[in-house]
Order: sequence, then C-alpha cells, then structure tokens
Amino acid sequence: MSLQRDFQLVERTVPFGQNPQRSKKGVYSIKDNTIAFWFNNVYGKLAPPSAEKLNEFISTRFEIFCKDFLTEYLKVKGENVVGTARWWGQTEVRPREFEEREIDVIVETKNSIFVGECKWTNKKVPSAELEHLEESSGALKTKKSIKKVLFSKKGFEFKETDDIMLFDPEKIETEINKFP
Repeated sequence: MSLQRDFQLVERTVPFGQNPQRSKKGVYSIKDNTIAFWFNNVYGKLAPPSAEKLNEFISTRFEIFCKDFLTEYLKVKGENVVGTARWWGQTEVRPREFEEREIDVIVETKNSIFVGECKWTNKKVPSAELEHLEESSGALKTKKSIKKVLFSKKGFEFKETDDIMLFDPEKIETEINKFP
C-alpha cells in the first residue's frame, strides 16, 4: 500500500465506469518508466530482451504517453477534463456473440468521451482498427457523445473527420509545441 500511496510508484486502474473503491477488476502497474523497464527487461533475466520484447514494453508505455498527451491536448483546446481511464471487458460483436476487448485511452470531458487506440507498429493503421474501436466503444455505458482518437507510430490509411482524431509523431510534436 505504501508503494501506491506514499511513494506513488504503483497505480491501480479499474475499467472506465467502475467504482475504484469497490471494483474487483483492478490491475496494478508500475508508474515509473525506469523501474518498469528494470523489472520487465533486466531483473532476473539471463539474456538481453529481444526486439519483440522491447517493442511490447514500449507499446504499453506509449499508451500511457498517449493518455497524458490527449488529456493535455484537450485542456489546451478548452475542454473541461473530468477524468482519464482505460476500459476492458466484453463487447457484443454479433447478436449474442461476445469478445474480450480493450480500449487503451479514455478521456472524459464535460460533454464528450474520447476513446483512443494506440498502435506501436511499423505499418500504417488500417480502417479496420477504427471499426474495431467503434465496436468496442459501444460497450461503454454513457449518454455523452463518443469521439474516436487513434495514435500511430507510422500513420494511417484513412483520413481525420469531425469525430475521428488522428495523431502520428509529427502531429504530436506540433501539438506539444503549442502547450503552455
């Protein structure tokens, strides 16, 4: 408990829409990047991490970066941010057929919910990922409008619209330079 409360090295996350004090679906993670890297890739290991293992580690940290970036981006744009989260659970993909899904980033504002998917791959993100995010966001219990946000290391095979925001490294850098 002191690692979480006193030292703030560990954080507990529950799915969006769940009560953090009562939810049994909480997961714990290491907040500090250096310590997380150490325990994931060095401590107790006999060989250096593979490129695949390093990419897997970076992709999880990329999700955290994207959540923090989107929160600040929306604040700069004048949005009143209420909270941030992730979501995981079951989504109905066809009548009475469910799949386990995850939404990497959720930023709730006063009027909207921004749901995001983060892709740390060497390929452009196809439109199928957008469709996957739309299906997954259907499981969220909310009356607020839902806006989709996708982050990609290498870009996208589709264009931005009013309800879809796209961020690649160049756009992220441009927007960060506008932050106060």
